[in-house]
Amino acid sequence: MSVGNTADAIEGRKQRQSIALWLADVLSDPSAPLTSETMAHYRMITNWFPDGPIALDRIENIFRGGQPELCDELYISLVVACLDKILGDTRPKTITGVVKKASKSSNSTENK
Repeated sequence: MSVGNTADAIEGRKQRQSIALWLADVLSDPSAPLTSETMAHYRMITNWFPDGPIALDRIENIFRGGQPELCDELYISLVVACLDKILGDTRPKTITGVVKKASKSSNSTENK
């Protein structure tokens, strides 16, 4: 690795670490809507639906040993992709954010 690439790798690592630390600070801030109880809830959901942790473990197994920077890049890109999915969800929702169920008339036409 050349000197320039080493400096870039160090700078990239610092940037990824600062993003992770910033997210942790924001999410754990007492004024944040994510409480320790809701964090526990989401961790429990992860146990019910193991596809997410399996995917993360796969990334870890493939990249962590030889390409830790790429592994961290993938983790941050997944955070961004998940936020994009949530914020881009255009399904009609109730005031609480719950997705509205389809009306019976549209269900009956779908089942035909």
